[in-house]
Amino acid sequence: MRATLFPSRSKGFTLVELLVVIAIIGILVGLLLPAVQAAREAARRMQCTNNLKQLGLSLHNYHDTHLSFPAGLYEQRNAAGAIVNGVPLLGWGFSILPYIEQGNAFNQLNSSTNSLQAMISNPVLLNVLQTPISSFKCPSDSSENLNSDRPLKNLTGTNVQIATGNYVGNYGQDGDSGLLIFANAGKVTFGTMTDGSSNTIAVGERCKRNATYNNYAALWAGVGQGDGAGTNSKEGALGMSFYQMQTGFSNTGTNYPSICFASNHTGGANFAFGDGSVHFLSQNINWSDGNVNNTMKAQYGTYNRLCDRADGQVVGEY
Repeated sequence: MRATLFPSRSKGFTLVELLVVIAIIGILVGLLLPAVQAAREAARRMQCTNNLKQLGLSLHNYHDTHLSFPAGLYEQRNAAGAIVNGVPLLGWGFSILPYIEQGNAFNQLNSSTNSLQAMISNPVLLNVLQTPISSFKCPSDSSENLNSDRPLKNLTGTNVQIATGNYVGNYGQDGDSGLLIFANAGKVTFGTMTDGSSNTIAVGERCKRNATYNNYAALWAGVGQGDGAGTNSKEGALGMSFYQMQTGFSNTGTNYPSICFASNHTGGANFAFGDGSVHFLSQNINWSDGNVNNTMKAQYGTYNRLCDRADGQVVGEY
């Protein structure tokens, strides 16, 4: 038998070769992961845009039916016609339910006979109010389905949580000017939008903020007591440009994350305008701080002007 000069090698990878392959795969994953995450966020941001587009169109349909936009909040009155204070109030989001294919929920809750407080005191109706509605939820935000930071008191005085939303109505520059569609009387029309519907924000985003604050996002149905700013705080349904936009769960941008417009998108937030269009506004948009109130409209920044339906100022680039 002839001897072999070169002994045969067993087939397979050496440990060094395996480690090299693993390292290469790790590098490729590291390079691809940001791109995959960016693609997912782009898809979520597009869905958010579609949600706001739907809300904007629903407001137009409401206007066509009622000849005005809905009120931001609906004051509860007693038999004598006096306003009842200290009770939860239905909001604009409830009013547009029939126009976003949620007519069954609207009819079951039956606001013609039930106040919001009566609704949350009824287990069957409370279940409806605790149901998340996708049209009111931004997929980029991680808010819980129930908003624990904005409870409502039922008829027995017990705090009750209802479903979270991520979209708030424009309440103007500082709450009493530029009330686009959300004047409490509910009498705002296209005719009173003198700056033009394409130059005025209707609805914007409000995110959870961060892990420290469980839920500064909104409520789709209405507002109540104990939500961080006193009885019937409007902030659960409305936002103001008096406070700077905040993005990305950071603590920067504003000291009032429960009141401002905010998102979990990178670099800005989505807004539906009065003409039904949706725009992504940069967090760096020109803005005048909270010291500029509604008597100083000439000093408004672009962001403030977009939140005031009748400031009479020219809107710059955004």
